[in-house]
Amino acid sequence: MSIAQKSLAFIAVAAVAVAVVFSFVATLEVASAATVTGCPHTWNVNLKVGSRGPDVLALQQLLNSDAATVVASSGAGSPGMETSYYGKLTAKAVSKFQEKYATSVLTPLGLSAGTGYFGAASRAEANAICAGTVTPTPTPTPTPSAGTGVSVSAGTQPANSLAPKGASRVPFTTFNLTAGNDGDVTVNGVTVQRTGLGSDAAFQGVILVDQDTGMQVGTSKTFNSNHQATIGGTFVIPKGTTKHYLVAGNMQSDLSTYSGQAPSIAVVAINTTANVSGSLPITGASQTLNNTLTVGTLTLDTSNAFAVNASTNQNIGTTGYRFTGFRLTAGSAEDVRLRSVTWNQTGSVSATDLANVVTVVNGTSYPTTLSSDGKYYYSSLGAGVVIPKGNSVDVYVQGDIVGSNASGRSVIFDVDKNTDIFATGETYGYGISPVAPTNVAVPTTRGNLTVTSGSPYVYASQVTVTGAAVTTIAKASEVPAQNIAVNVPNQPLGGFAVDLRGEGMSVQSMKFTVATSSGAGLLTNVTLVDENGSVVAGPVDEAANGTITFTDTVTFHTGRHVYTVRGKVPSGVATGVTYQLSTNPSTDWTNVKGETSGNSISLSGLGSFTMNTMTVRAGSVAVGVSSSPASQTIVPGGSQVLLANFQFDASQSGEDIRLSSIPVTLTFGGFANKNDLTSCQFYNGTQALNSGSNVLQPSNATATTSPYSTTVVLDNPQTITKGTVLTLGLRCNVSGSAINGSTYSFAPQTASNFTFTGVNSGTTVTGTNASSPTITVTIGAGAATVTGDSSAPGYTLASATSVNVPVNALRFAATNEDVNLTKIGLQLNTASSSAADIAKVSIWDGATKVGEAYFTGSQTTATSTLFNNGVVIPKNGNKILKLTVDLNDVGTGLPVPFSGHLV
Repeated sequence: MSIAQKSLAFIAVAAVAVAVVFSFVATLEVASAATVTGCPHTWNVNLKVGSRGPDVLALQQLLNSDAATVVASSGAGSPGMETSYYGKLTAKAVSKFQEKYATSVLTPLGLSAGTGYFGAASRAEANAICAGTVTPTPTPTPTPSAGTGVSVSAGTQPANSLAPKGASRVPFTTFNLTAGNDGDVTVNGVTVQRTGLGSDAAFQGVILVDQDTGMQVGTSKTFNSNHQATIGGTFVIPKGTTKHYLVAGNMQSDLSTYSGQAPSIAVVAINTTANVSGSLPITGASQTLNNTLTVGTLTLDTSNAFAVNASTNQNIGTTGYRFTGFRLTAGSAEDVRLRSVTWNQTGSVSATDLANVVTVVNGTSYPTTLSSDGKYYYSSLGAGVVIPKGNSVDVYVQGDIVGSNASGRSVIFDVDKNTDIFATGETYGYGISPVAPTNVAVPTTRGNLTVTSGSPYVYASQVTVTGAAVTTIAKASEVPAQNIAVNVPNQPLGGFAVDLRGEGMSVQSMKFTVATSSGAGLLTNVTLVDENGSVVAGPVDEAANGTITFTDTVTFHTGRHVYTVRGKVPSGVATGVTYQLSTNPSTDWTNVKGETSGNSISLSGLGSFTMNTMTVRAGSVAVGVSSSPASQTIVPGGSQVLLANFQFDASQSGEDIRLSSIPVTLTFGGFANKNDLTSCQFYNGTQALNSGSNVLQPSNATATTSPYSTTVVLDNPQTITKGTVLTLGLRCNVSGSAINGSTYSFAPQTASNFTFTGVNSGTTVTGTNASSPTITVTIGAGAATVTGDSSAPGYTLASATSVNVPVNALRFAATNEDVNLTKIGLQLNTASSSAADIAKVSIWDGATKVGEAYFTGSQTTATSTLFNNGVVIPKNGNKILKLTVDLNDVGTGLPVPFSGHLV
């Protein structure tokens, strides 16, 4: 029968025409197009990479209204395709915006280049632009026209076979739907009818499957009194596209009453407002019902191995939360291949409140496809996950909570029906779904996960979404007590840490109380700086009542972040004056709201805290020589030998100190020659600080009878950080012809000869002389000695043929230079032993064998050549080498005729 009207219903048994009622959309909904500029809009919250929400959308629209600040030329973020996510492209466009309006955005903050952070100054400029913008009248955007026609045709039908008890998705009929080229076609369900010799009651349900994706379309339905069911729900056929569908049956677990019946299922109507062409009904295979074939089985049990499966609260911004989990176990009949899982999100959150929803099976994540109604999340497991018979897999659904308005809403991931978990048997190939328990009612309240006999099959626990949770707001140890300078900007005045969970928090104003030991002078140019060094509030000045109040809205992001209060101490404040800042967030911080939800946040549980004390100090530095290395004797010859460590102590300074040159004095003694030392350089760690013409050459001295004074200019100035000591090593090459008894002593000149400058203030700092030792280096000869070590073993018994028996330990010492030991001479005490007692002598440096020696014939001496070019005895240090022996056998006709020798 051909079809020219919108639908045709055919009933094979009753031969009665059934009218199909269609709904028609009488009005055309018109959506207002967003204004190009994003205005009118007021930005009250700072934004940065990772921010989300309507403020970001409006910002991108504003940026895209100017060709100089466009977010993207195509795709997400481009004009007309703005998003609510602040990514790297948005940050780059914000930098361009800041640089375009640098006079009002960057210059007041002392910046010359955009930062990409949409802070107070940027917000003020954007708000000013929007305040002067006239919003154009929106142009109505017509709703895309619907397709006017769809054709239906039969597919390649399944073969007639068996429909075993408990089998899922038994294939009955395939058909194709093709939408015309004039528009998408919406289908409001497919009507099917059980035909042939069979009973409706043999079916647990009938479903529609998208053969292109393997995804079940809509939910399982049962046959009505006319033996019909409408399956598939509402779905769309894209224009010019053909979709392939399968009508499948889920069989009852007991078919004993119906065994031998051979039902079929016919497609009798396509429910749509479009014109339907093609021939109906379409009838596929007749499947014989079978109650004896035992196919594979799956059982589902609660598993808390990964998901909590208990009702709980979770904050907005929670990522990777495991909502619902269970364990599937294959029965003993056959291996089972798990192919798909469909979750039913029945909570009150919307689909946009969740992100990155995945199904995880045995640790592997599979993406989900969201149904058109935003409630069903379907995961195809690709080629499937094989569960060997008797084995189990853990399955759970995981996702992020992102909705800005999700606070107070619930997230519930049920499994509506047991057939929403689909698998196939590896032996027989039939569809398998988990067995439903008997007589387990659906609970009336949400608590722990429950597997039921009804719908939902898996009655999951509930997650209630909450807004921001403040863990702590307290003093930050990262901003320690320290010295600060007067009349220098950006001096640290205190620091605190904010630790948040769930979502960020915006604070409209914050007040800090200043306590000072002198009470003289008010702090000025006070700013609040984040851990990246960006100014998030201020500058402001201290009020006469001793308080600092920031009125810029500050956004604190999730996690623990450290903030520093910085400012300038007036020039009249004396050295030794202290400053301490304190605040009480519960009373001093106002209009506190969730960054995403906009809900008010109470800080009433947080008390007052005081930040670390800052002490006013002038710039200062003390100059001296370290006691290490001490006076020493060195041998002639050597490259870049450390002769002295110069120290610059700024531990009591109020600011960092800059050093550009070092005045040095070298005193000669003994038989010293001015040419003995060459290429002297200062080092900061391993980095040489003076090179080329700046290298110190003692040969420039006039004579060795008087000290040689010179100034070493550094290639680059060195910074002595306040509160620290900077150590610079002085190294020289030593001539191999230097005469024993020659002495050299390097020292810094008096501190008044140095030029020190405050890094921040730019003022000259007068140094002081530290109490220092005189370090003298003397040329001498190297030497080595050997003695017995206390670790040598005492008397012990050893059996014949024993190996590596300890016999001695030798301590080698070197003075003035490293000594390379290449040979060791050994002598055997012959009072009660002979060379025949010992097969081999081994020499050990710790656990490493470094040499061997042999006593040959009747010889009582032996010389060992050490492996790998010998052993180094460190300068002015020791090296212990241990000796072990391998003993020969004892007996008649053997090397040792009788026992009892002492070795």
